[in-house]
Amino acid sequence: MEINFDPYRQGNFDALVEAWLPLAYAANSLNYSMGQPDLYPFVLVPTVLGKLRFVHGLIHRPSGQEDAVRSPGPNVPARTIPVPRRKVVRGDAASSRFHRNSNGTEIP
Repeated sequence: MEINFDPYRQGNFDALVEAWLPLAYAANSLNYSMGQPDLYPFVLVPTVLGKLRFVHGLIHRPSGQEDAVRSPGPNVPARTIPVPRRKVVRGDAASSRFHRNSNGTEIP
């Protein structure tokens, strides 16, 4: 996906979300492959997206249109970042951050 807009000047909230979700998913997948926690560990549920859309509308509204932006309704479409299930297995990258002492106890 090519992003050919300045996110700070983008007036279309849906375009921002469409560009952000694949990036967040890729970053989380990369961290997961290295045994690290998610870089962006949040799920964007409809209520959160509605609030973000509302604030985005306030910031990008034309001057003099104070009533142009309404509070988001409850039927905002859902967009979420899939979070892969993690299973820690001894010897993988996540558990290799620990050392074992002589009796087998893990120490950081």
